[in-house]
Amino acid sequence: LVDKPRFTWDLSLSGSVTSNKVLSLDSNTDTIYVGFYQRHVVGYPLGGFWGKKLTGYRDANGDGIIDATEYTVTPNPVYIGPALPTREMGLNTAVTLFGGWLRIGSQFDYRGGHMVDNSIENFRCTPVLNCRGLVDRNAPLAEQARAEAVLNEGANVFGFFEPGWF
Repeated sequence: LVDKPRFTWDLSLSGSVTSNKVLSLDSNTDTIYVGFYQRHVVGYPLGGFWGKKLTGYRDANGDGIIDATEYTVTPNPVYIGPALPTREMGLNTAVTLFGGWLRIGSQFDYRGGHMVDNSIENFRCTPVLNCRGLVDRNAPLAEQARAEAVLNEGANVFGFFEPGWF
C-alpha cells in the first residue's frame, strides 16, 4: 500500500473454500474407517466425523440430574460433519520502519465449516469420571445428557464434537 524509502506498509488478504466428496470405493468396500470417529463413505466428505447422535433427553423424575435412563441416542452412527475446514481466510499486514531496520507484522486467520473432537472433555467424562456433566448437579441438562451418553454408550457418541471455527 505504501512504499517509501523509510516506511513501507504491506497488506494482503487470502481466502479459500474447500469441498470434497467420496465418489466411489472398491466394489467390496462401502466404508473405510480412519480411527474411531472418521470414515470415508461414498457421498460424504473424506474423513468425515461419524458418531451416534444424542436425540433427546428428559429429566423424567424431576431430580435435576440426567441418568442413563433419561436420554436417547441413534442406534447407529450418523454423519456429524467434515474434519477439515471448508472455509479459510487470512489477513496479513506489516509495517517496515527506518529503511528496513524494524519490521512489525501481524496475521489474522479464520478457519470454519468443520467439526473438532473435544477429546479433553471426553477424556474427563469417560475414564476419569470428572467432567462437569457428571459431577456438578447445577450443570445444564444438555451437558449432563452428553456426558451420560458418552459414559454409557461408548466413545463413539456425537456429544463432544463441536464446531472447530476459529
